[in-house]
Parts: sequence; C-alpha cells; structure tokens
Amino acid sequence: MFMRTFDQQDWYKYLASHCARKTFAAKDTIQFQGQDAQNIGIIVSGRAYAVAYSAEGDRTWLGEYVPGQFIGLISLLTDTPLNFELLADSTLVIEIMPASRMKKCLIENAALANAAASDLAARLNHTLSGLIDTHTLSVKGRICAELLRLSAPIGVEPDKHIIRPGPVFVDLARRVNSTRETVSRTVNELKRTGVVTRVPGALIIQDPGALTTAFR
Repeated sequence: MFMRTFDQQDWYKYLASHCARKTFAAKDTIQFQGQDAQNIGIIVSGRAYAVAYSAEGDRTWLGEYVPGQFIGLISLLTDTPLNFELLADSTLVIEIMPASRMKKCLIENAALANAAASDLAARLNHTLSGLIDTHTLSVKGRICAELLRLSAPIGVEPDKHIIRPGPVFVDLARRVNSTRETVSRTVNELKRTGVVTRVPGALIIQDPGALTTAFR
C-alpha cells in the first residue's frame, strides 16, 4: 500500500509519538464482541483476527490484521458496540490510543488521515468480497478463492503463484468457515488435477486461472 514500509512513514512516526505500545500474547482477546469501541491502534508486529459469534455460539471468521494495518477504525464511524471479537493470533505488538485522541490526530496530520482512509477502504472491500463469496460460491469455491488471496506471483515464473509457508488446513478452514476435512479433500483434488502442487514449505498454484473456475 505504501512505497516504503509503514514504520518509515512520517505519518507513522507522528502516530507512534501519540500512542502507547502494548504487547498481547497469542490467543489474548484485544477487543470483545459487545464492547464499546474505545481505542484505535496500528499493528507493529504479529497477527490478529476478527470473529463474530452468533446467539447459538457459532463462530464466523471475518478477517485478519497484519503489521501496518489499523484496528478499531470502526469507532470513528459509530459509537455502537462491536459486533465482532478481535484476538491475537501470535505475539502481537500494537501502538494504541483512545479514539478521541485519534480523531484529533487525523485532523492534524493529512497523511495519517489518508493512510487510515486507505486502510478502512481496503478492509471494507475485503469484507464485501468475503460476503459475496459466501453467497455466490460453494464451500470448495471459497477455499479456492482464499488460496488465490493468500498467494503471490513467482518472480521467475509470474504465470504461477506461490503460498509460502504452505497453508495450514485448520487455519484455511477457519478463514472460509469450513472444516479441515473439506479443505484437505479440496486441496487433494486440486493436486490430482495438477492445478496445485506441494513443494517443501510451500504450495504452488500451477494455473491461477484454473483455480478461479474450480468448483464454481
């Protein structure tokens, strides 16, 4: 999203000077569903993910947060309680501040405001894409779509994509709200048809175009 890494940006240095740095252990809850959204931050290192729980206790994956992405921006748009929970997926370091202070910082620093707006727009686009996938794709189709999202072109063979490290089936199932068994069967079928291949530490997508049409 940025020409330099985010922590080299002047807007980040300005933001960090107004924040407190907090560290969370893996599996810690950062924000609870039903809690008022009071803080905004940016992830410095580690990963977090958002899930929503139904009244029956069913859990739905909503997305992940990685270094350089903001958390809590929803509090700039609404004062209603959060309808999802945010958890640390690994040891997580965040620069964090109250939403009221963030609003003042956005007014004072145009570059920070642009960075936050870009992040919020990307998050909204990702959420809408996931919603569309849920209603238009089969479970296997959602698995294929998520494999593409996780992949990147191989430099020496740009027609092929790679996921490194190779996806963990339990994590992939969580992302598409499916089961490990379904993910395993789908990936194995893709391997049998030559669409993907496994190499040590990675999954190669031999034909990204075929993956977009598989199981549709």
